[in-house]
Amino acid sequence: KDNLGELISRVKSSRADLGIAFDGDADRVIFIDERGEFIFGDKTFALCVKNKLAGTNGKGNAVVTTIATSRTVEDIAKENGAKIVYTKVGEPYLAETMAFSSSIIMGGEEVGGVIWPELHFGKDGLSTAAKICEYVSESPLSTLIKQLPQYFNSKTKIECSSEQKSKIIAEISSKAKADNSAKKITTIDGVRDR
Repeated sequence: KDNLGELISRVKSSRADLGIAFDGDADRVIFIDERGEFIFGDKTFALCVKNKLAGTNGKGNAVVTTIATSRTVEDIAKENGAKIVYTKVGEPYLAETMAFSSSIIMGGEEVGGVIWPELHFGKDGLSTAAKICEYVSESPLSTLIKQLPQYFNSKTKIECSSEQKSKIIAEISSKAKADNSAKKITTIDGVRDR
């Protein structure tokens, strides 16, 4: 968001329908809604999943995402009868999972990367931008985003050696499992209560 101040201002001043920002190789895309609000990448991915699953019963379909993505995508998939599959963080893990499963209809991660398997197994910011523009032709982006489940994602990195990492993950996982409020712990690429 800090790097998109000029785009946010331009969207507001020109009363644009949305702003679009790509990373250097355009595999990731971030949007600014018509009010100048920054839209996190997992919301973009969830919106794409919601639209792709709309009108289907989702049965037999799956969506793949990384463990770093918020529960928004999981909720949207489940609401539409689709299964969610989690991988380690990184496009190669998503692509590999998609390549070996005919039931996965879409993949993506929280940084604004969406994979459209009917095109290819790489994140594709240009196709995602085109799809979001299509959705915005029907309803303002802020309205579409408000219709999604709202979660907040907090990440913390702790610098440590490989040996320490395994020990820390085991300790955190053990404590989380002992906590009755932790429903389901996964240790794919860290510790997460899903």
